[in-house]
Amino acid sequence: MIYHFNSEEEILNSSKFMGAKEHSETHKLIIADALRMKEAYLSGKLKPSAFFSFIFDDFIVGHMLKEDIKFFPFVHDNN
Repeated sequence: MIYHFNSEEEILNSSKFMGAKEHSETHKLIIADALRMKEAYLSGKLKPSAFFSFIFDDFIVGHMLKEDIKFFPFVHDNN
């Protein structure tokens, strides 16, 4: 996830995408949520299925398919 976000932010910054800073902030929030969930799992307070649900619902569907898609045309046209 962190590798994906770092790579994406490099692309957005090199493309001079106007919303790059705001998009980066959403990445920080998702990473913070993932780290909290990891700690909860390691302490026995979270089932693995809840973490997988977070990855699918929040990261893949909520972020990649709803947020990332917004900059695809811009990056494509500017590279």
